[in-house]
Amino acid sequence: MYLNENAITLLGSAAAVDMDPGAPTVVTTIFTVPPDKTGCIVTHVVCRNSSGNLDTAQFSFGFDAAGADCIADALHAALDGSTKYIALKAEDGAVRGVAAGTFKIGVNTAQGAAMTMDVQVFGYYF
Repeated sequence: MYLNENAITLLGSAAAVDMDPGAPTVVTTIFTVPPDKTGCIVTHVVCRNSSGNLDTAQFSFGFDAAGADCIADALHAALDGSTKYIALKAEDGAVRGVAAGTFKIGVNTAQGAAMTMDVQVFGYYF
């Protein structure tokens, strides 16, 4: 057995995700569920190391094409610099991932200026 099947662990991460990608919605893949796993439960996502004040960008997370079926689109204005972070819990009714499924962030409203943040996704495989 692997740790990621017995405990909540880091499933994937993405550094310097573009929060001003142009015409929304733009998705960035964070990780792919291994093909030998039946599924994946994402428990939470940590967003950190913002390169500035994310006071306009709205984003979501998930396995669907829009990256929005685990954590709904929202503005997270508390991310106003590199020393701040937020932990976003997967919502009630979140969709589980399947083998070879991709977990993504969807930037639904662009920041309006060049800005990035880092994303870490936690959960487990089964």
